[in-house]
Amino acid sequence: MTSYSPKTDPASVLAKLIKLSNSNTQYDFKVGSFLNILAWELDLDHAILLTLDREKRVLVPFWRADSSFPHLSSVPTQGNMVGRSLTTRQTLLADPPDLYALPHDWAVFTEPFKDYFMVTPLADDKTTYGVLMLLSRSVYEANSAKAVVMEAVANELTIAIKNFQLATDTRKRLSVLNVLSDLGRTLSSTIEVDKVMNMIPQIAAGIFLADGCTLNILDETGQSLILSSQYGLIPPAYNFERYRSHKALPPEVAGALSRKTSFSGYLKDDPGSLDLSESEMKSTIISCPLSFQGHHQGSISLFNKLGGRSSEMPLTPQLFDRDDLELLFSMNNMISGVVENAITFKEVEGLARTNEKMVAYLSTLYDISSAMMTTVRFDELIWIITRALTDRKGLGFDQVLILLLNDDPEQGPILRSVAFWTYDSELEYFEHGGTLVDILKIPSKDEAALMLERGQDMDLSIPVSADSSRILSRVVVEKRAMLGFRIFDTENDVDLKDFGLKAYAAVPMVAKNRDVGVIAVDRSLSGEPLTMDSLRDLTMLANQAGLAIENARLYDDLEKANKTLSQVRVRLIEAEKVAAQGEMGTHLAHEVRNPLVSIGGFTQRLLKKMKDDDPLKMYAQVIWEEVERVNKVLNNVLDFSRDEKGRVRDFSMEELVAETLSSLRHELNRQKVTVETDIQPDLPLISADDRQVMHILLNIFYNATQAMSPDGGRIYLRLYENREADQNYVACEVTDTGPGIPPDMLPNVFSPFFTTKSDGSGLGLSIVKKIVDRYHGHIGIVNHPDHIPGSGASFTVMFPAREAGGIRP
Repeated sequence: MTSYSPKTDPASVLAKLIKLSNSNTQYDFKVGSFLNILAWELDLDHAILLTLDREKRVLVPFWRADSSFPHLSSVPTQGNMVGRSLTTRQTLLADPPDLYALPHDWAVFTEPFKDYFMVTPLADDKTTYGVLMLLSRSVYEANSAKAVVMEAVANELTIAIKNFQLATDTRKRLSVLNVLSDLGRTLSSTIEVDKVMNMIPQIAAGIFLADGCTLNILDETGQSLILSSQYGLIPPAYNFERYRSHKALPPEVAGALSRKTSFSGYLKDDPGSLDLSESEMKSTIISCPLSFQGHHQGSISLFNKLGGRSSEMPLTPQLFDRDDLELLFSMNNMISGVVENAITFKEVEGLARTNEKMVAYLSTLYDISSAMMTTVRFDELIWIITRALTDRKGLGFDQVLILLLNDDPEQGPILRSVAFWTYDSELEYFEHGGTLVDILKIPSKDEAALMLERGQDMDLSIPVSADSSRILSRVVVEKRAMLGFRIFDTENDVDLKDFGLKAYAAVPMVAKNRDVGVIAVDRSLSGEPLTMDSLRDLTMLANQAGLAIENARLYDDLEKANKTLSQVRVRLIEAEKVAAQGEMGTHLAHEVRNPLVSIGGFTQRLLKKMKDDDPLKMYAQVIWEEVERVNKVLNNVLDFSRDEKGRVRDFSMEELVAETLSSLRHELNRQKVTVETDIQPDLPLISADDRQVMHILLNIFYNATQAMSPDGGRIYLRLYENREADQNYVACEVTDTGPGIPPDMLPNVFSPFFTTKSDGSGLGLSIVKKIVDRYHGHIGIVNHPDHIPGSGASFTVMFPAREAGGIRP
């Protein structure tokens, strides 16, 4: 037992404590001095201070470099007398069993001081800060003076600890504010999301002294990685950059990136840890979710704290502490706000660009639509659509194929190619100046004809049915746009060998719920991709094109109907005129023939009774010849008046021409006329009365031989197939080398009783015209056709081809 000593004078001790407390010495020195004063004044072997850690789970001993006090472990706040003194706020003396409840190193250290082991709490009215442990090898006898000293030291230690913690917290807060200020100033220097994403990991790694940092942002579903950035050394398992192109993340990766709670510790203990290697097990991590206001999700993670790293030998990575976690929490809101603002800015910027493109496209579409509204001609409309699709000021496709839907009586609905075009920047029609409106303002008939010709040359026919696997058929059946690849391989159609060599798109044309056709495009020449935007743009144009084409086809049908009605009207008027003329001619013929028969009969009797040397016989002979001539005219008039269709059958025009030339051989030889023929092979048959058609040919040939000089001439005969107004015809062209017909007489050559011959009746060509009309044919005449040099008059007779739907009279 130690007796009271003068050195424990309470007044002297308190004076020392107050002086030390008011000094500006550092915390460690001040606390050490308090403990030394206490041990010296109270004759103790050790006066030990243990303070609560930040988590308040353990008591950490205060260690001084100049002390003989060994390095001991922390003491838990539960399960021993030290923790009990703290929680109960009571001073306790240890019994021997209490020593063994301490951690092993403490039990060994305190065993020599089992005679006197006292613990007193350090606390104020609200907070506990730690305990003061007093150790002595001998029995210690307390008195009032020692109690005063002990209480004074305990109070001063409590004040010192409290002030130190306040100062430390203040410095940390200022440090955090400085960090946040610097971070905010740096991040506010840009709003570009890529720069923000690169800056944050770099700054964070520097602030936390970490080996590396990774920042990852997910979409609203939490299943797709939309942004990822990293800096420094990242454990391979946490390198998520490789998932940027994945539509959906693996579940374990999505879980790790969309963590709901923060974590600080070893990677192996992380609830969201992935497959780790043995070396990665020792790595440390601090990670927390980002607090976005919008629909995005994400997290920021730092790895391997470097505090205390030696320049010669790297130490084992340290754990991130509570201060690091609190700092990361403080940075979280700023990082989340900056990233979210950058993402929003990028989205707004992208939306603005999209809207700008949409406005430009809608303007282009309006220009194209306006151009289509300026015409109802089918060829001009096809040119406008095709040019708009291929021009670089328009939609800019490389090739365009337009197919229209037709109903075939035998095969059902069939898509047939009507136009095909390939972009060529070197052709003259692609002007460099002017807008798209300027280009489409004046359609080129030559280009339109070439587009239609190429489409017809392709001769593509695709049956449309619900069970067809061909994409162009499915586009019509399903009424939706489709993208395809290598159409020649998939469609297996040799006619498509030059189209869709890579990707191609096809969209339906519909007008008022009626299928019109298909527009197919590709970019095989430029190699540019066909995107969903391309498909959308093409669909919008196709909707308008379908309506315009349908209107053009209706206009064509109406125009054809009007033309047919006009032709029928002219024919009806002509028929009425001919009927009236025929009726009058028949009446006149009968009226004239009766007296003519009498005159002819009496003239014959006179001629029989007159002698050959009778001077009057010459006059009687003239009368008889004139009666014969008049009688012939009457027969022609009667023929013209009749409307006989004769015996109609299918026959070959080529064979009939050969038969006609054979019957005229002697007459042609006598007139020194040669015939050159140009006959197209495999001509279709025609349906008419072959005898009446031969009459037409004989009449034209007789007129041709009579038109030439006595020295003879040449007749050019050409047989060929022709198409007019959706009807196939077999045409016969007969051209002579005479002087031709005077231009002022051409309009009247088919009029009845019009003739340029002194002995003509004027009914030959009228009868020819009537026969041609009877079988729904056409006859025309021109002078000096360009394709036959030195020619005269040229007659062309056309009859409907039987194979092409010629009408059987």
